[in-house]
Amino acid sequence: MPRLPPASRSRPAPRTTSEGRLLGIVTVDDALEVLQEEHEEDLQIAGSAAGVSPDDRGGLLSQMLTSEMWCFLWAVGIAACSLMSGALVGDYLTGLVASVALPVALRLADGMARYAINSYLEYDEEDEDAPTLLGFALKGVAVSVVISAVVLLVMTGVTNAIDASVASHASAGMIEQEGAIGELMTSLTMGFKAAAAAAVLSFVTAPAYLVTLRRRDKAGADTSGVALRMVAQGVALVVFVALASLMLAGLVG
Repeated sequence: MPRLPPASRSRPAPRTTSEGRLLGIVTVDDALEVLQEEHEEDLQIAGSAAGVSPDDRGGLLSQMLTSEMWCFLWAVGIAACSLMSGALVGDYLTGLVASVALPVALRLADGMARYAINSYLEYDEEDEDAPTLLGFALKGVAVSVVISAVVLLVMTGVTNAIDASVASHASAGMIEQEGAIGELMTSLTMGFKAAAAAAVLSFVTAPAYLVTLRRRDKAGADTSGVALRMVAQGVALVVFVALASLMLAGLVG
């Protein structure tokens, strides 16, 4: 008795033109290869790499700079804020204190980039349930405003508590120290204001990142999620340093 092939065995499918002319045969291996390529592309955009060992990625330092790049940018921001405040107001310490708030802007900018990447991977531009660019932007801005408001409220409470504690323990001989601490608290508050503004601006520009991903996909160009996140954090760094410097110089309230 002849054996029949298992029902689950997949068979090649012919590909023809509208006139019925044979163009080729599509096998299961062909389909799996296409799916694998799309999967690896999605992983690249998401900031991962499939099947790559730590040695191939350039070692531990490269992995740290990729996953925790905000630490490196924070160090750059500390130096930039200190130099700018020294040049504008003649005091490097105020810029150093203000830069304590920079991680807030960097982490939220990184979150914005991930938000754009996840939306790109989850929704196709032609999907009926895909959010519009306006809705995408408004949702991101609303979240950033809420987070920034909470950070500012907490920071205001902390600085007020520190000022009250210093004032209650101050004696006649500590007036100068009290004034110096007050100036540092003011610099810290300005830093958090600059961080909140930079974070909100990051989410305002989120649609530009989403549009960039879609256009590059249509053009068949590869996009690195790590590079996208680095650009977002770099922009937040520049905005923060500029705003913090202007606030410390009294040019912006």
